[in-house]
Amino acid sequence: MRTRTLQSRPNQALVLAAFLVALLGAGCSSSKSPNSPYGGGGGGGNGGTIFNMGPFALGQSAEFTFANAGTFGYHCNVHRSMGMIGTVQVDATGADSLLVQIGASGFNFTPSTAHIKPGGYVRWMNASALTNHTVTSDS
Repeated sequence: MRTRTLQSRPNQALVLAAFLVALLGAGCSSSKSPNSPYGGGGGGGNGGTIFNMGPFALGQSAEFTFANAGTFGYHCNVHRSMGMIGTVQVDATGADSLLVQIGASGFNFTPSTAHIKPGGYVRWMNASALTNHTVTSDS
């Protein structure tokens, strides 16, 4: 009788898992469609600006365009209770666009307040090794 020892190959499983996350989450990378489950599209006004993007793989990003002036709160669904919240301030003195890093230094968004012009957009990018972060509007 011949006996074979089966070896676990965690690196291959990890590579496969990362590939599947990247493949299945690909729609999140630059969505601008208002019908996308990852957010995108227009927005603005103080009420009714709804977006829900993620979860994000490491390095993955998504953007949302804010059509109208206002202040818009958002959070990570998983880490809101840990203080992972942010704000988008939209007015005429803001930038055309802004990059916000997700989890770059813990459970936070950096910068915590994104200041853009009406019609501008915020791009959120996951800088964390965690892959369960979201960017979800408070509205």
